[in-house]
Amino acid sequence: AFIVQAQKASENIKKITVQLRDYESKKIKEIKTNSLQHLDDQTIFFNIICVISIIIPLIISFFIARMIIMPIHTLVNYSKKIANGDLRQSCAIKSKDEMGNLSTYFNKVVTYIKEFINNMKSIQVQNTEVKNELVSSTTETFAAVTEISTNLNSSVTMLKRLNETVGTSVETSDEIS
Repeated sequence: AFIVQAQKASENIKKITVQLRDYESKKIKEIKTNSLQHLDDQTIFFNIICVISIIIPLIISFFIARMIIMPIHTLVNYSKKIANGDLRQSCAIKSKDEMGNLSTYFNKVVTYIKEFINNMKSIQVQNTEVKNELVSSTTETFAAVTEISTNLNSSVTMLKRLNETVGTSVETSDEIS
């Protein structure tokens, strides 16, 4: 009886050992699965963090670059208009940085160019007026010189006649005497 009980106990121990091994294998598989799932979740989370940490600086860089490049494009377009002779507009960059300073000085240069052009136009008008006065004076002087020349020619002709008359009178006077 004792042996039978010992055998039954041994069989129960074997069954329990098998059940423990099965339970242990099952738990190990469960732990592995959970660990892998947890590891996959961590990997996905890490990948998301990496993507976000790349995208956010790119977006920030885009806006910073845009803030820098837009005023430069504005100045380039303004420069093209000035180069084509359009001095009516002004550069409208109002920032307090180097681009704002450059815009201010650009506008001052355009103002000086406008003033220079206006001065040149005024000088051109004055030169035209002086030229017209000189042409008028020259025409009047030429007319006066022509008149004086005509008068001198008439005087010379009269003096020749007078000389001839005096010469004839002298001859007649010599004959009479």
